[in-house]
Amino acid sequence: VPAVGTPVTFAEGVTGPEGIAFEPGGGLIVGTATGQVLRFKPNASRTVLAELGEPLAGITVLRDGRVLAASFGPGRVWVVDPGEAQPRVLASGVPGANFIVETRRHRILASASSAGTIVDVTSGTPVERASGLSFPNGLALGPGHFLYVAQTLMSNVVRLPLASDGTLGAAQPYATGVLAADGIGFDRVGNL
Repeated sequence: VPAVGTPVTFAEGVTGPEGIAFEPGGGLIVGTATGQVLRFKPNASRTVLAELGEPLAGITVLRDGRVLAASFGPGRVWVVDPGEAQPRVLASGVPGANFIVETRRHRILASASSAGTIVDVTSGTPVERASGLSFPNGLALGPGHFLYVAQTLMSNVVRLPLASDGTLGAAQPYATGVLAADGIGFDRVGNL
């Protein structure tokens, strides 16, 4: 067993892995710069779940097993559903679609990095929930009722109060000095 902090190569030959997320059963889902959505088993064997043809950023696995993939350049959020033959676009018109989270009440929020906003794409039509952010990138739901947002260009993380109806309050400083903050997440004990 490697020491904590010692990197170990899990898989090779993946072109531009960007977003990663774990499935409840332990599978690792990876989005790539070539538009592939890959599933890795714990033994590193892989399966191609989808070929989206667009460079991908953030990947999220919803509680119902669907995979969401953000396509930054085209500004789309894709759905890869194991029960459907083909992937489909959930939402378009999300400038710089970068990361996606599912709230406890099944709202789907996406960072629109180019616009400096967070949008709700649950219905398929982007609805702005927060604005005035500086290149919002990685998103995470953490302790309390907050959405945590990595602001890459500001090298910080802010948190926004998240109401039960999916609305977001004003950004509050959370962590500074996080150089080029990108993907974020919480561990089991609440560390960001």
